[in-house]
Amino acid sequence: NGSLSHWLLEVRYRSETECMNTLQSKSLATEPPLDPLSTVDAVRQIQRRAHAVSTEFARLCQKLEQHQSNRLPALSRSLVAHINAFLREPPGPSALAAGPKSALCRQIEVVRQICHRLMEITITVENKSTYKEKSTKYFQNSEEVITIKHVLPDTEMQGEGGESIKVSSSPEHKSGTESRNKVKECEDRHTDDQKLAEDMDSTKEIAQVVTALGHAFTRLVDIMLSVEIKEVVACLDDDSSSQESVTSALRQITSLGVDGGHICRLIAKLGGVRALLGLNVEPRRRGLRVAALRALATVCCVADGIAQLERAGGIEVIVEILCDEASPEEEKSEASAVLAQITSPWVEGNHSIVSLHRHITPVVAALTGLVRSTDSAEIFLLGSAALANITFLEGGSCASAMIAAGTAAVLLRAAADTQGLSVFTKDQIATVIASLCISKAGAEEVAREGGVQALVGLLATRPPQHPARMPEVTAAERVQQKSAIAVSRLCSDAVLSSEVLSLGGGARLVRLCKDEAERNHSDAVLVACLAALRKIASSCDREQLKCIDAAELVEPRLLDSFLSFSSRQESYV
Repeated sequence: NGSLSHWLLEVRYRSETECMNTLQSKSLATEPPLDPLSTVDAVRQIQRRAHAVSTEFARLCQKLEQHQSNRLPALSRSLVAHINAFLREPPGPSALAAGPKSALCRQIEVVRQICHRLMEITITVENKSTYKEKSTKYFQNSEEVITIKHVLPDTEMQGEGGESIKVSSSPEHKSGTESRNKVKECEDRHTDDQKLAEDMDSTKEIAQVVTALGHAFTRLVDIMLSVEIKEVVACLDDDSSSQESVTSALRQITSLGVDGGHICRLIAKLGGVRALLGLNVEPRRRGLRVAALRALATVCCVADGIAQLERAGGIEVIVEILCDEASPEEEKSEASAVLAQITSPWVEGNHSIVSLHRHITPVVAALTGLVRSTDSAEIFLLGSAALANITFLEGGSCASAMIAAGTAAVLLRAAADTQGLSVFTKDQIATVIASLCISKAGAEEVAREGGVQALVGLLATRPPQHPARMPEVTAAERVQQKSAIAVSRLCSDAVLSSEVLSLGGGARLVRLCKDEAERNHSDAVLVACLAALRKIASSCDREQLKCIDAAELVEPRLLDSFLSFSSRQESYV
C-alpha cells in the first residue's frame, strides 16, 4: 500500500531512528547464557584477529620499503582502522578479570596513543599534499594569464578600413620572456628537490612510528594470549582442581602446543612445563600421567621449553618413568616421545642436555627394551626415534651403551621385514646403524648381527609414487643416504665389501648414482653412494666392480663423478 511504499522511501534517512525502535522493542524474555569460550577458542580467535592486522602491517611496510609515499596515508588509515576494530572486540572472561589497571589495559592505552600519533602524521602529510596541489594549480593558471598577455602583442588585428594591422612585441619583451622561463625552470628544480626531501622526511617519520606500533601491538597480542594461557596453567597448579578440570586443561594445553612454537614458548614462560611435571610426580594424579606426558612432549618442541624442563628436574622424572618396570607400556611410550622431542635435531638452539648425559646408559637400555617388547608399530617408531635422536645429541658417547643393551640386534631384526615397516621407521633404524658404525666396536656389532643384509634391504627403499606427501619423500631420501653412509663405514673390511657386492648392494649403489629418479634427484644421496662405491673399490678387487658398470663412478676424481651425475648441472656457456 501507499504507507508502506512511503516508509520504504524514507527508511534510508531514518536508519538511526529505526535502529532505536528495534532495540526498544526487543523481547523481554532473557536469552540463555552462551557457553564461555574455551582457552583454545579464545587463543585462536585472538590469533585470527591479529593476523588481519598483521596483513595491514605487511602492506604498509612494503610501500615504505618501495618509497611509495603517495600510498602511505591511505594505508596508515587502514592500519589504524584494523587496530581499532581489534581493540573494540570484547575481551575474554580472563582478560576482564585482570582489572582496569592490569598490564593488558596499560598496553592497550600505549597502542592507542601510538595510533593517535600515526594519524596526526598522516593528516599532516595529507594537508601538505592538498596545499601543494592547490598551489600548483594556482601557479599554472597564473602562467596561462601571463602567456595570453604576452601573446596578444604579436597577433594580427583588423583595422577600421579593412586593412590588416600587425602589432609586434619589442625585442626587450622577448628577452624578458626567455629570462622568466629560465627562472621558472630553476624554481621547478628547486621545488622538486624540496618536495623529495619533504617526502623522505615524512616517510622516515611514518616508518619510525609504524615500527614502534608494530612492537607495541606484538606485545599486546602476547599479553592477551598470556592472560588466556595463564588460566589453564593455574588449573594444573591448583590442588583443589577437579579431575575433570585438569583433564580438560591438559587437552587444551596439547591443542595449543600443536599450533606452533610461539604458543609453546608462552606456555613454558608461564610455568606450564613445571605444572605438567608436577602432575607426573603427584600420586593422586597417576591416572592423568599419560595425558600430562603427551602435553609435555607437545610443549617441549622449542628450546625454551626444553631448558625449563631441565631446570625443573624433568629429565630425572622422565628417566624414572621410563626405567620403572612397574610403569605400563603406554606411559613408557609417552616418556619416549618426550625424549624424542627434546633430543630432536630439528629444534633450533638445542645443542646439549647435561642431565641426559648422566643417565645415558639406563635410558638407552630402557628404550631398547621398549622397542624389543612392543607389538605396536607406533611405539616402536617412538622408541627408535628417541634412540636415533640421542645418537645425534650425544655423539659417540652412547655407542657403548647401545652395544651393551643389544640395540643393533633389536633394530636389525626389525629391519629384516622391510615391507612391513613405514619409511619413517626405516629412517630411524638407518640413523642408529650409521651412527653405530662410526666406532670399530659398533661396526663389528652391526656386522655380527647381520647388518650388511639389512642395509642392502634399506638401500632398496624407493621414494613413494606421486602424489605423495613431502615428508615421506624426504624420509625415503634419508633412508637411502644413511644406509649408504653405513655401508661405506662397514666396507673398510674387504670381507664385508665382498658381501655387499654379492648381495646386490653394489649394483643398487650404481643405480642410485646413475638413475636420478631412483634417488628423487637428491645430490645428498649421490654423494653418499659415490663414497660407498669408492670405499668398496679400495677394499676389494677392481674386477668385481666391472660387472656392475661402476668404472666411471670410482676411477675419475670424486668431483668429476659428482658433476657428471648431479641433478643440478649448470651451464655457464
